[in-house]
Amino acid sequence: DTLAFMKAIDALPANGGTLRIPAGKYLLKPVVGKDSLPFTCIKHTLLVKEKKNITIVGDGAESVLMFPSLKHEGLRLIGLENIVVRNLMLKATGESYHRKNRSPLDVVACNNVVLDKVTSLDAVGYGLRFDACTSVLMQECKVINSNQIGINLFGCWQVTIKDCEVVNTRDHAINVSSIGGVARMPMFIDILNCKIKGSREGMGISLCSGTELKVEACNVSDTYQPGVATYYANPIFPLEKVYISGNTLTNCNSGAYSIMRGAISAQNIPKRSRRRKGRFLPVITGNTIVSTRDYGIWLYNCDVDDAAVVKDNIFKGVKLGKVVIKEAPPKKKKKK
Repeated sequence: DTLAFMKAIDALPANGGTLRIPAGKYLLKPVVGKDSLPFTCIKHTLLVKEKKNITIVGDGAESVLMFPSLKHEGLRLIGLENIVVRNLMLKATGESYHRKNRSPLDVVACNNVVLDKVTSLDAVGYGLRFDACTSVLMQECKVINSNQIGINLFGCWQVTIKDCEVVNTRDHAINVSSIGGVARMPMFIDILNCKIKGSREGMGISLCSGTELKVEACNVSDTYQPGVATYYANPIFPLEKVYISGNTLTNCNSGAYSIMRGAISAQNIPKRSRRRKGRFLPVITGNTIVSTRDYGIWLYNCDVDDAAVVKDNIFKGVKLGKVVIKEAPPKKKKKK
């Protein structure tokens, strides 16, 4: 069905227009010569680029776009402004044990994006990918069985993810980081009232760069690594203000080889970066932590001094301890 979709996309005006996807299952295979753009090695199956005020709408779970290629993004949206994607299922039909760095939906450099009741199923890589986007709302979306990260945000600003569900990811369910096609500091990211169940090798919510990041009223369970993790990954765009409140974490950090030790963890976040002068300011309040093999809340080698706020959390079945804040042991000097 690829050529029919391409024809419909070509018919969209530069400003305004609706791509209507009736109920049905549509097999979409890449078309040689129409699957690439200049200056990028990332190929796509379908592409919508550089348009304004576009709506892509289906009939919910009855409208299924099926993408078999392991080497192509499915639906790629680039440089759009005021885009709505609603009531649609995107399914990867190729299978691979190995992680493939491709997604059924890849949204790049778009402004004012709404994803409403969109489902990503069986992705060979990321379930949903957002790269350098500004002003994004994801609501009542689902990501199921992704073979890498469920929802991945690279260098995005002003993003709200609410009432979404991420189930059975291989790696982190939701990840916020700074480096995609370009590098920039993630800012004003709200993850609200989301349900995360099962990350076979990764974290529930992974935060490694950004400021004004909020994780609130989420239900996170059965993660190999921490349910919510903050850690150091980039000296130019480090973590600064992070709010983790009112969440319920059950059986998190359950993996025997998890590199962190708490259901909520912070690790190795230093005092200063090269370009920014902010500092790590975590606020961890009102969370309920149930059944974890290590600590409830674990802050290790982070420059928090007396600035961290950790209070009013509830602990049930925490094996080692409720809250631990510790510096890293000093490195031993090598004998000459």
